Amino acid sequence: MDPYKVLQIGGKYTKGDLSEKLDQPSLSFVREGKYRCKNSDSYLLFVDLEKSDKEDKRFHFNDFFEGDFFHWDSQTTQHIQSPQIEMVLNGELTPHLFVRVKYI
Repeated sequence: MDPYKVLQIGGKYTKGDLSEKLDQPSLSFVREGKYRCKNSDSYLLFVDLEKSDKEDKRFHFNDFFEGDFFHWDSQTTQHIQSPQIEMVLNGELTPHLFVRVKYI
């Protein structure tokens, strides 16, 4: 399912909502900040901008917007040569960014 056809930019979605709308049953159980869709070339990135409530300092990444650019400190297991990151850079996967300003 193409996210551009079923989601609105700026819309509010839970992972459960996304799981249903994108026909990705396992998405609602994902706890990490990335997910590769099984039925499309979509690669979903989930980012919390507010980190102060996270006890474990290992998860205090420096993520921020600067104009039209988004700076994302990836998880320690991800790097520029990671297969899925290379696929995004090569245009084989389409990234979709989901940002949570503050966890409620």
